[in-house]
Amino acid sequence: MIIIPAEKALDWRRAPVVTGLLIIVNLLVFSLWQSYDAQKLEDITAYYRSSDLPEMEYSVFISYLYQSRQTELAKDIETRWDKGDKESIYPYIISDLGFIQTLNRTDISFWGGEEYGTWLKQHQIVEKQIRQLSFIKYGLTPFENRPITYFTHQFLHGDWSHLIGNMVFLAIAGLGVEAAIGSFHFFIAYIVCGILSGFTFTLFNWVGTTPLVGASGAISAVLGMYAAIYELRKIRFFYSIIVYFGYFTAPALLILPVWIVIEVLHWILNPDSPIAYSAHLGGLIAGSGIIFSLKRWLIRIDKEALETGTTDETREYREQLNDALKQLAAFNFDSAKKKFTALEKQYPDDITVKIQHYHLEKLFRNQKGINRLAFEIFQQGIQQTPYLQQIHDMYCEYLSQEESAAVPYDLDIKLLLAFINIGQLDTARKLTKHLMTDPKKDIMLVKALNTLASALERQGQPDDAYHFQGMANELQSSFL
Repeated sequence: MIIIPAEKALDWRRAPVVTGLLIIVNLLVFSLWQSYDAQKLEDITAYYRSSDLPEMEYSVFISYLYQSRQTELAKDIETRWDKGDKESIYPYIISDLGFIQTLNRTDISFWGGEEYGTWLKQHQIVEKQIRQLSFIKYGLTPFENRPITYFTHQFLHGDWSHLIGNMVFLAIAGLGVEAAIGSFHFFIAYIVCGILSGFTFTLFNWVGTTPLVGASGAISAVLGMYAAIYELRKIRFFYSIIVYFGYFTAPALLILPVWIVIEVLHWILNPDSPIAYSAHLGGLIAGSGIIFSLKRWLIRIDKEALETGTTDETREYREQLNDALKQLAAFNFDSAKKKFTALEKQYPDDITVKIQHYHLEKLFRNQKGINRLAFEIFQQGIQQTPYLQQIHDMYCEYLSQEESAAVPYDLDIKLLLAFINIGQLDTARKLTKHLMTDPKKDIMLVKALNTLASALERQGQPDDAYHFQGMANELQSSFL
């Protein structure tokens, strides 16, 4: 489950300089430095494969895995080894710091006089090279307890998805926090909280040998700061639960314990997960704690920034919308309809208002109003990606109504393209067949058919893809 603030607008009078610089630094570190790790690991693996180490260390590695309760991994590696898939196993052996520590405790009595010299020389070469990999050299490994890594681990990431995910969260939450406490204090708080989140990770994994990398601990701290800064102000939040997503409004401080509970539950339910939930938890507590402790000195720098981006018009809109929703929740449908009608006139481009108004018109069985609102919602919704899934569901529901009006041909084609883009291919098939029966034909339908064929091909449905591609070619030739 994901919950993130979606409230703060960008105000260039208080440009998020530090947030922007942190994002740039993280991107540069990964793209210009960490990107070479893959090639380095391949080179080390090549040396390891050509050495005497695989046959000497394999059985020791399996024993180490069982002793460290990594039973599933041990069984998987044994299966692969027996099948001859040794290449995929070598990176596990050479990059496991816990195993390296185990090997470094062995001596001549373990290996035997004749083999010890050979093993030690080759092992030292591999270990020296492995320790030059960025995530091992500067990642936070609790067992080794190197002070510099409490700082450096914040700027390293496992892969592009890890990096981009973290930077999106930093951009969203950092914007509001930096505006509120000022760029200098935001930078200091970010670094300090990142270090504290690392200490929390070490506290719960003090003998851990897996390096911690990533800015997620510091970013969790930024979320904690956000909640502590905005306190009981009602903030708009975005949420996502698997494939479901949406928005809700709540006091910022109320979400802090929710974030904490989410991290604790993830931690309990996924004890072997590679995600450092303890670091996230430490960041949330550190970030909120710093703001609560130092708010008197921090917030006064840019206190007025707490309200930046919330204009009188925005506040008035929210008050009216909340009032209309309260009437709806209290089943005062007549009053709610009047309020949503007034809101729609005042804010004709607001799709949220139109959607609520549409459902109210359904309650009153006002088919004329239902048709008008449906078409307007479809037209606006295809331009707004977050609403596409909701538009799809509304479209299917609308067509199921006995008295629904025919959707205009041009709008149907636009909806078809939108549904293909969000992967609703079953609906796209039905809509395509409907459009092909219409006497009116448009060159855009050719594009839609080609797009659908490509989507079906990607999903491993070559026969259907071939069918729709043929329809596209046939239609294309009719325009020549």
